[in-house]
Parts: sequence; structure tokens; C-alpha cells
Amino acid sequence: MHFRFVGRSSLSPLFVGWLVAAALPAFAQEAAPSAETPTAAPQEERVGTLEEIIITGTKRDISQQEAPIAVSAISGDFLETTFSNDLRTVASLAPNVTLTNQTGFNAIAGGIRGTGSISILTTQDASVGITVDEFGLNHVQAQFVELFDIEQIEVFRGPQGTLFGKNSTGGAINITSKRPDLEAMGAKVEINYGGFKGGAAVRKVKAAFDIPLIEGVLGIRFAGVYDNAEGYYRNSKPASRFPNEIPLYALFGLPSVNPALPPELNVRNQGNGERLNEKSVFAGKAKLLFQPNDRYDALFIYEYVRDRSDSPPGVNETPGGEGFLFELLGFDGIQAAGHRNPFSTGVSQQGNGINIRDGHQVDVNGYYLNQQLGFDQFTIKSITGFRFQEETLPSTYTGEAFSSLFDASRNLERDQFQQEIRFISDFEGPVNFVAGGVYSFDNLDFRAISTVGLQGLLPVFNTTTGSFFDTRGFINLDLDYFSDPGVGNVHQDRTSYAFYGDGTWEVTDRFNLTAGVRYTSDKKEFEKHQNGGAGCTTFTESEDAVLVNPALPFSLANCLRDNRSNALSRAGLTGDQFDPRKDTLPDSAFGLNVDSQDTWNDITWRVAADFNLTEDVLIYGTVSAGYLSGGFSETCSTTLTCEPFFQETNTNYELGLKSDLLDNTLRVNLAWFWMAFKDLQRNQVVPFVNASGNQDQETITVNAGRSHSTGFEIETTWLPIPELELQLNLGYLSAKYDRFRFDPAPNNPLVGVTDFSSLDIPFAPKLNVGFNSTYRIELSQGSLGLNLSGHYQDHSETSPFDPNAAALGNVRHPTFSKMQSRFLLNSAVTFRDADERYHVSFYARNLLNEEYRATANSVAALWNFTQYGAPREWGIEIGMAIGE
Repeated sequence: MHFRFVGRSSLSPLFVGWLVAAALPAFAQEAAPSAETPTAAPQEERVGTLEEIIITGTKRDISQQEAPIAVSAISGDFLETTFSNDLRTVASLAPNVTLTNQTGFNAIAGGIRGTGSISILTTQDASVGITVDEFGLNHVQAQFVELFDIEQIEVFRGPQGTLFGKNSTGGAINITSKRPDLEAMGAKVEINYGGFKGGAAVRKVKAAFDIPLIEGVLGIRFAGVYDNAEGYYRNSKPASRFPNEIPLYALFGLPSVNPALPPELNVRNQGNGERLNEKSVFAGKAKLLFQPNDRYDALFIYEYVRDRSDSPPGVNETPGGEGFLFELLGFDGIQAAGHRNPFSTGVSQQGNGINIRDGHQVDVNGYYLNQQLGFDQFTIKSITGFRFQEETLPSTYTGEAFSSLFDASRNLERDQFQQEIRFISDFEGPVNFVAGGVYSFDNLDFRAISTVGLQGLLPVFNTTTGSFFDTRGFINLDLDYFSDPGVGNVHQDRTSYAFYGDGTWEVTDRFNLTAGVRYTSDKKEFEKHQNGGAGCTTFTESEDAVLVNPALPFSLANCLRDNRSNALSRAGLTGDQFDPRKDTLPDSAFGLNVDSQDTWNDITWRVAADFNLTEDVLIYGTVSAGYLSGGFSETCSTTLTCEPFFQETNTNYELGLKSDLLDNTLRVNLAWFWMAFKDLQRNQVVPFVNASGNQDQETITVNAGRSHSTGFEIETTWLPIPELELQLNLGYLSAKYDRFRFDPAPNNPLVGVTDFSSLDIPFAPKLNVGFNSTYRIELSQGSLGLNLSGHYQDHSETSPFDPNAAALGNVRHPTFSKMQSRFLLNSAVTFRDADERYHVSFYARNLLNEEYRATANSVAALWNFTQYGAPREWGIEIGMAIGE
């Protein structure tokens, strides 16, 4: 069999044509056998057939091909074959799944079937639920899962409000890790070395050890990974027009070319060329399995993660000619400045309590105990987990190496607990079901520290000189915005509980009905302390004071408020004395103090029917509902925008077909869906006027309206010969707003511009196509595996709207806020010895060195920053196994 790849544009038609040519005749043959051959002699079963896949995310173990739901199952062995490194690569293995990284963070953005957001807010819920060994990860920062020691990943598409509960309106991803081997001692070690285009090295070590302590009864498994890669970005972006030209100054009657900046301002605007974006993660699990008999087993897992990766750099892609503040300050985006290399960017590398050099530090300790007790006709299962996570995430968000335009450190402690009790029936009759209840809490303490240098570059009127110049003749600037960070904090305690049931009635041997319902209650207690504008103290500086009587000199008695009362200096501290684990200032130091709580309840459900046309062909229809909890915006800055937003709900209608054809060598699964959303949650960075009368920005979440999406999905696996396996997944999606209206807050530039229904929905590419081909060649000393895989994804938006463009009467997105379309081609060659005790692999990812924007974030009317996908990566892996 020969395949000829004739370019990117012809790749999708090639595989779609192959699917149609192969699947339709096969389906016709299986569904309608010839009447002339009903008693044909049975043939000997062919060697090399597709294996049955059992999924567990349905809470009842069931064959993938018998589940009336759109689900993709990906084995751990397959992930290793394709050298998939993290959860984002799942997007290339399942249709209509769009996952990328949060701009500026090692966290997940995107969604499934047109859901998802790019918000890093600690109080924001994700629209795709992720569970690891049945423990739910509630937040996008926690969802950046290092893929190692994986048994299987299941991707459920469409709302999963019944089986997974709240915050799964787009779908759910269920990850199962490998269990200890109770029978034999074994070990597996894999060592990887490679590099990116440009010379950055890649190093990874994975290891797993099984030790039966009591044969067949008690065993322990240790598994871990150390993942280290040098950064493929460099801190080398050439300076833009700043400081030689600052166009904004002309609006103040100041010289915009060669302005007289004060000598105390460090105007250096280019880094030293050092590498950025280094990855350094160690993750490990210790698992203890106790199975004294056939009825009871208990699995205890201890999870340990230490992430010391670099702060992810951003790229300044602020569009020119649209009035963004960065352009007016002389910090042009790379296109406007004539720069060609997006991997040449800028990071400030400042300390001052925002220690960029220390990178993003994430510590996780998790303790999980899963138990099940079986009886003749039912099983009781208990899932218990505690997870503790600490984050210190300093970042330069601007793509500029200037001392600080906007630098911040997001620091958090999050404690999660989950307890679920589940009853699973195994009756001999036609009805079986699962029922259970779950209680959880998720408590977080969040502290931010930031320097907003872009405000420090705005001229300040000097009352002594009666102008925007100081007494020395330099432009009068408030340099405290560079040297004296501001702080704020958020505390939220969430408690949730739910009860659910889901069952199937075998009406006939060929027809089944499935129904489920879930009640969820979600309570959040929210505290927010932010902004200046509180009362004056002995640390208040005269230039920041608003006087009771302006005719009198500054004094505490004559001080009405302190515009920078939330500055670290108001505690008598410098940035280097900031403790990210403590609230530095009292509540009275903040201009905004919010203490609120609210509760959201919802009933979600699903109804499904499936019918076996033949023994190997099943059709199904389902209607299901999802629920995304309401909440509070972590970054709200006014009492109005700190009000809670409502829950989001959706309903999904789906028709599907699942089939195993051609003597179980061809698997074709199809799904069509129509999904409607109500009370859409949308978040965006928007400007507001702070207590001192200056322009500021905040990220808020609002309920913006309704939308719908429709599409279809194809998944197929074909074994034309036992040595060759071909896989294809294709997703088509059409997502549109039915109503998208934004009710602006006071001082918001969107006043009078409220209808955004014509905009595109974020993370909703029209087309995505993935393929994988693996060919195995048997040799006298072992086998040789050849793997070629690729994935095409259309462009898509990342933000709900751009407020700067909206203020100008143009609600379209700027070009640079989009994820670019891309085609990624990967390959690998693997030799395994005859006993499969060792293997050697050579691999390449992004073989064509595609350059593409992977994520983008437009920050109000200030700037637009982005990140690019990794360039070509190559490597060699050597693996050894003993007793595996």
C-alpha cells in the first residue's frame, strides 16, 4: 500500500476519501448481507483485529462501542508511540477538541465543541472537567498535567452534567494511571535526549518500578518523570521607538521625539539574549494496592509535583494604527516594528518582589484513596482525595525587556478535598444503574503583587512648575510605579455537594434506553481586597494624597485619601521583603473591600437510546444538559463588577453511529450534534478609571447571552493488514452567537456599543483533522515500528471581543489576537528487540517547522500579547524494561 502526501491542502481530502471508500462498502456489506449467502461457512478468524476498549468515565465499566456517547479512548502505549508530552496534545487525537496554553502561563486554555476561555482567573471554573484517577481538577492551572505512567485517557465530548457534574459543559477528560502489579516485580526506564530548532536541548527521564510486597495481595508502584528542556525563546527583541520617540507626549504639549526623560529612569529596552521558556518539572507517584480477595481492593496514591520552569514569555503583537497605549508609548508590536522572529522577545527580569528569574514555581502534594467492595449483584466504591497546591507565578506579560510596563506575580495556595460514594448494580435483570453522592471543598488564598510601569510613563502635572516638567526641566513622571509594587488579595471558600443516578434498561436484545439525573449545589464565599484610595497613614506620600483643603499643605489631618494606599511601601516594606504566602497589608489599606457569598443550584440530566442494527453496528441518539457554576471575578476592581455572575447552562442533541466492520479490522464512529448555550459566561480585560482618576484595567466575567453550535465528528481505525494501523479523526464545527450583549460598567469605553452577536466564538475552529499511521516490520532480531502522524486545525479566536476596537465602532478582532491555522507533522522510528526488553526510538515533532501563533490575549486598550507553538523538535529515546 502506498501513500503520497501532496501538500497541506490535499491532506484532508485524501483521508476523507479513503474513509468514504473504505467505510461505506463495508457498512453496506455488514448491515445488509446478501440473501444468497446466509449460510456461508464461517471463515477462520483473521489474525490482527481491533481490540475492545473499556471506558470507565461512565462510572460503570462499558465497551466504548456500546456507549451511547461520543468518546475517544487513547491508551498510554499510544501516547508513548506518538511522544505526546502533555494534555494539550490530546487535541490532535480527538475531533473538535481545541486545547492550547493560557497566554503567559503553563495552564490549559480552550475547550471542546466551541466552549472554553483563555482566563487564568483563580476563581473561574473551566468548561472542560478533568479527572485524574477520579479526582477532579477544578482550575486551569491545575489542569496542566504531565503525562506519564498513563493507562488510558478518555475524552467525552458534549456536556457531561450527569456523570461528571458541574463545569463540564464542553465535555470531560478522564485520565487513568497504571496500577501496581501484584504478581511480578518489574521496572521500566526511558531516557530521552533531543533538541529544538535553534539548539535548545530537550532531556527527559521516565521510570516506573513494581514491587509485590505480598504476592497477589499487596504491591507498590513508583513512577516518576523528570522533564527538562531549554527554552527556544530568547530575551533579545530589539528596542522599538522608545525612548527616542513617545508619540503620546505630543498630546500633553511635550516633545515626542527625544523627550527629556528623568535620568533616574532606566530606559534600557533589550535583553542580554539569554534563553527563555525553560521547562523543569519533576512529577512522581507512589501507589499502594491492597487486594486481599476478589471482593475488596484499596488503591492509595501519593502525588508529588515540583515545577521550576521559567516564566513563560509573551510576544508583543500589539497592532499598529488602532490606538493601543503601547503604540503611543513607542513600544510597537513585532510586526509594526519590523521584527521577523517571534521567538526573539523581551522579559524584564526584575526582582522587587516579582522575581522573574525564579520562574514559575508550582508545588503539589496529593493524597488519594480509592476503595471498592463487591457483592454478588452490586459494588460499592469510595473515592477520597486531598490535594494541596502552592503557586508563585511571576511574569512579564508585555514581551518587552524594559524595566516594567506590566509585571506581576500571582501567588496562591489551594486546598481541595473530594469524597464520593458510588453504588454500581450488576443485576441479572434488564435494568442496571449507578447512583452516588459527592461532597467537595476547594479553598484558595490568592495574593498578587505588580508594578505597572506604563502608568509611570504618563506625565504628571507638577504644581510647583505649573507644567508637566519637574524643577530640573525633565518630564515629570511618578517613578514609584516602577519601584513600589502594589498588592491585592482574594480569598474564596467553595463547598459543593451533588447526588446523581444513571441507569440503562435493556428493552430488547437490540434496544436500550439510558437516563440519568444529577442535582448539584455550589456555594462560594468570596473576599476581595484591591486598589488604592483608602485612608492616609504615616507612610502616605504627599504626591499621592488627595487633600481635604487643597489650599493647605499636606498633613495627615488634611489628607482625605491615599491614591496608592495599596502600595507595598504603605507597610514600610520594599518589594524584596514581600512574602507571597502572607497578606501584607490590612483590609483597611485597600480602596475596595468586598465580602460576599452566593449559592448556585442546578439539575442536569441525560436521556439516550441505542439500537443494534447488526451485531457490529450501533446507532444512538441522546439529549444531555450541562452546567457551569456561577461565581465571582477574581480581578474585579469595583463594587459593581465584583457582583456575582450567573451560572451557564447548555443542552446537547446528538445522533451517532458506532461500528466494527470487515471482520473487526475497521472501526468507524460518527456523531452529529447541535448544542445550545444560555447565560454565556464571557471574560475580557476592560479599562476603568481608578481612585486617582487614571485609566486602569480589570478582567471581569459577565453573562453575555446565548449561542449554538453544530457539527459532526468522524473517528476511524483501520487494519488493512496486521502490520499496518491507520487512524483518522475529523471534526467540523459551526458555532454562532444568537445574542451577545455586553452591559458596560461606568467609565467603560464600551458605552453605546453593546451588540457583539456578529463576532466569532472563541476556540471554535471550523475544521480539524488528525491522522496517525503505524507500520510494524518484523525482523530476525526484533521489530521496527514506523509512525507518521499529523494534525490540521483552522484558525480561531481567543478572546470574546477586543474592547479597543469596539470603542472605535469596530467589533472585529485584531488579526494578532487569533490562533493561527496550522498543520503539524510528526514522525518516529522505533526498534524493539524480540523480547521487548529494550527499544530505541528516533522522533521528530513539527517536522515541517510550522510557525504559528498558539494563543493570544488582548489587554483592554493597552496591548496585545501572544505565544507561539514550539518549533521543530527532534530526539532519541532509549528504553529498558525488566519484568514488564
